[in-house]
Amino acid sequence: MRERWDQTYDSLQRRGKYTTAQWRLMLQHRGLTVRGDDQLQFSCPNTAAHHRGDQRPSFSYSPVKGIGHCFRCGAVLTEDQLYAWVGSPRVPVNVVNTHRILPPYRPQWPGPLTITHWTWLQSKGVTDSLLVRRSRLGSDPERGLGIPWCDGRGRLLWVNWRPLRLDRPKYMADKGAPKRESLYGWHLVPRVTSVLVLVEAELDALHLLQCGYPALAMGGLALSSLQVEQLQRRGASVILWPDGDEAGQEAIPRLQQALHGVSLIPFTCPAGDPKQYTESDLRTFLDPLLASS
Repeated sequence: MRERWDQTYDSLQRRGKYTTAQWRLMLQHRGLTVRGDDQLQFSCPNTAAHHRGDQRPSFSYSPVKGIGHCFRCGAVLTEDQLYAWVGSPRVPVNVVNTHRILPPYRPQWPGPLTITHWTWLQSKGVTDSLLVRRSRLGSDPERGLGIPWCDGRGRLLWVNWRPLRLDRPKYMADKGAPKRESLYGWHLVPRVTSVLVLVEAELDALHLLQCGYPALAMGGLALSSLQVEQLQRRGASVILWPDGDEAGQEAIPRLQQALHGVSLIPFTCPAGDPKQYTESDLRTFLDPLLASS
């Protein structure tokens, strides 16, 4: 019995990946409080980036995908990096993963857009019906407004849901969705462009697109290596425009560091979200930068 509990990483490596139950035990042995079932949540390993420590655990790790990231500081750790941080613990090899194994993610387009969601989009500054049809926005009675994320060829990657009910989270995604593998808007921006505007949310990008500016959305305040690589391959200069709130402004240095291989155009972000400004305001902010690029 003791021999079973003394298996080390090398011997477990021959047995395959760690199960979710084994990761939970390793993290708990390190003194962490672990939440979640298939997606584990605990305090961020990047403690230096959190002023008073990560008191509200914001690091999320998927044992199935073998990668995790922090929603606050943007830190991304692979399975090997997280294992090294845990500190070579001894874990039982006979622990059975009692959690449900996720099936392969097969995205489906959302249903037709309802009048309620169309009216809500107009209140948020998205008024171009042709752009709404191109972006394939839709609805679901339970999940709310469906925002499809597609690749440059228009193939569906995953759907981000925006519930309008106050008792639901602001955004929801299906389990297994590849949320950090692409940027929103590749199917909407021109294939050849010298400048791209990078914003936080999909609605900000849609508002800029309908005003004539090629825009992409990060879907938050973090960038993965895959997202940065896509920008590098496109070769366009980037105007970074996060929201004007405190969280968005604090994230600018971190985002600039993540975009170290991308040509950034200096831009002072005005207060407020990009979708709050009229087309005339956007011309005042962006046209001088586009003319000088």
